[in-house]
Amino acid sequence: MNYRKVFFGLGYRSTPFKTGDLSNSAYLIYIGFKFLKHFEVSMVEEFPPVDTTPDVSFNLKIRLLESEKR
Repeated sequence: MNYRKVFFGLGYRSTPFKTGDLSNSAYLIYIGFKFLKHFEVSMVEEFPPVDTTPDVSFNLKIRLLESEKR
């Protein structure tokens, strides 16, 4: 979803592994905001099963080639 300069959403991360610690799928939520004309900052939080630690990612997106407005 987008609302003015803020965007957020939900997702599901699956895995091809059948056994071991890497075999757990996870739900994730992300939130971010757009600033200036070509920059976006976001945070992604994963909510895995109880036996693994949650992962947090911070991202900076720089749009070098701006396409036409949608």
